[in-house]
Amino acid sequence: MPNPTALTPEQKRALYHNGFVIVRNAVPPAMVQAARARIAAAAPGERLAEAREMTDLVNASSVTPILNEAMGPFDPPSTCQVAVTPVGPLSDRYVSIGYRERDLPYYGVRMHMDGAITIAPPQEPQQGAPEEVYARYFASGPSGNLGRSAAVMGTNGTPLFQDPEMTLGLGSFTAFVFACLNDQTREGCGQTVVLPGAHHAMEAYFRQQRRINNHLGP
Repeated sequence: MPNPTALTPEQKRALYHNGFVIVRNAVPPAMVQAARARIAAAAPGERLAEAREMTDLVNASSVTPILNEAMGPFDPPSTCQVAVTPVGPLSDRYVSIGYRERDLPYYGVRMHMDGAITIAPPQEPQQGAPEEVYARYFASGPSGNLGRSAAVMGTNGTPLFQDPEMTLGLGSFTAFVFACLNDQTREGCGQTVVLPGAHHAMEAYFRQQRRINNHLGP
């Protein structure tokens, strides 16, 4: 089957309605195998985010012409996230949605919205007024105790606010590309979970936020 170079009208409609689209054969099998081999050969703790075998999954594949046609020219990615599901028992630590990791199904899967700040959640019950808990939480981030400030950064490198006026608490992506390097039909494989149509619900929520006080985000 030939590699696609553009989304079909049906795929574009699916992208609008669902918020995502699966494009088969966009990445040649040889590139998938090269990326898998690079991951397997990595030294413990080695950073692969800038490895050519990883960035080629977009830059040297049909993904680039597909994105150029769908959204216009873009800078070739120079880094990426290499997401490998760890093998072994899940921890007793509380995660950002309030559950212990071991109590979550599907290898600790949890939903989040990309572009939002991430800070390690407290592991003990918190005492005090909500404002005090809020202040301690953000003071525990990588920036230390900066108070409610646009300078606060998350453990994921994302700022609490995108603007000095602190009205926008959420970053954005024009497109998010996932290259699947294993059999996604096997339970426990894959690092991606999406809710079809959730982007429309979030758009309505953000519009509601903006009407209230012209602020957006968590």
